[in-house]
Amino acid sequence: MPFWQRETLKTNHLGHLEIAGCDCVELARQYGTPLYVMDDEALRTNCRAYMQAAKELPMPCKIYYASKALSNLAVLAAVKDEGLCADAVSYGEMITATNAGVAPENIILHGNCKSERELQSALDQGVTVALDGFEDLAQLSQMAKEKQKKCKVFLRIRPGIDAHTHAAITTGIEDSKFGYSIKDGSALKAAKLVIEDGFLQFYGVHCHIGSQILQTAPFTQTVDTLCAFMTEVYNETGYRIECLNIGGGLGVHYTESDNPKAIAEFVAIIGRQVVESAAKYGFDKLPALYFEPGRSIVGEAGLTLYTVGAVKDVPGIRTYVAVDGGMTDNPRPLFYQAEYTPLLAGRMKDPDDGVYTIAGRCCESGDVLITDAPLPRPRVGDTLAVLTTGAYNASMASVYNRLQPPAMVLCRKGKAHIIQKRPQAIELLALDDVPPKSFYK
Repeated sequence: MPFWQRETLKTNHLGHLEIAGCDCVELARQYGTPLYVMDDEALRTNCRAYMQAAKELPMPCKIYYASKALSNLAVLAAVKDEGLCADAVSYGEMITATNAGVAPENIILHGNCKSERELQSALDQGVTVALDGFEDLAQLSQMAKEKQKKCKVFLRIRPGIDAHTHAAITTGIEDSKFGYSIKDGSALKAAKLVIEDGFLQFYGVHCHIGSQILQTAPFTQTVDTLCAFMTEVYNETGYRIECLNIGGGLGVHYTESDNPKAIAEFVAIIGRQVVESAAKYGFDKLPALYFEPGRSIVGEAGLTLYTVGAVKDVPGIRTYVAVDGGMTDNPRPLFYQAEYTPLLAGRMKDPDDGVYTIAGRCCESGDVLITDAPLPRPRVGDTLAVLTTGAYNASMASVYNRLQPPAMVLCRKGKAHIIQKRPQAIELLALDDVPPKSFYK
């Protein structure tokens, strides 16, 4: 069985790729391409796996969906329906979550350069804030004092741990723009400032060491490092931190070579490490444990459909297969050298006969989605599916070359519903304005 196949992603009786009961060739015909497609059941199954695993831990546990992976009203509403909270890194993500029904007290605001508007909104609504630097701390403290309003906070800690993933998505090493360093003493200094503050309520420590992590050792090492820091804070101040937020980062299957832990196993491993480290450092009770998964909830639940527009042989080198999307709807191959698995959605039973390089349509030589992918020889008009595009594709999309961003459909039991509209080309001009002639005089 192919590594990607599941009950809601398979080949149907027509030899077409089917997702959540919907024929991908028909989806491409009906809604146009490029098209983001989300599998509602797969998304919810991943949410339920986290929630069930959390219930089996010996400490209080909450799951926060990392909405930067895919911030969309329908997705946030589904996540909220399944009992998850949400984290946000901007005002836009906060209001998406609240408009999807997530209660403000179930949102954590992150970010290394929060605006005054974001901090003010978080304070006014009762959103928890993960403090990332001393400017952050001072600004929120002043706002809280002026409004005489308390605000629950986490400290984002930089533990100096390498997650062994791509450098651009490694965030826990010492050379990182995020968080307070344990090594240089800034984390302890920040902890003392928050403890002494009359309006900032120090609830927990937070850490996110990176993304698309396929080993658990970096996570368990991080748990132990954070527990040691929590003990240092207690020994220095007498203040017992209540919560350990391990962030997210669990990897997913992009290709057959990827082998991430199952969600339940991952959560259980982290939970056992918290118990072990709490005993090691003499905690009087187990801290609450928070997770912030994003990619592992929506990544494999999504795919992107394209139409093949050209097939170009470069003798002795490669064959380029150009599609009607590319780096504008998926910049990750360009940014991170991310790898993906493509399928010809209408020819699932045809045997592979060579390797082909999937190129985008942007005016950039670097606009290549997949290099040397085994496929049946593509033909102009074929529907090409790229798997595992639910995370960081739509959220990172652009309008480079004035291309229209894709629509997004949510599929469930053979039905499809547009959850993100494709803007018309003329709509891309809506924010432009030409100065009057008097401006140039």
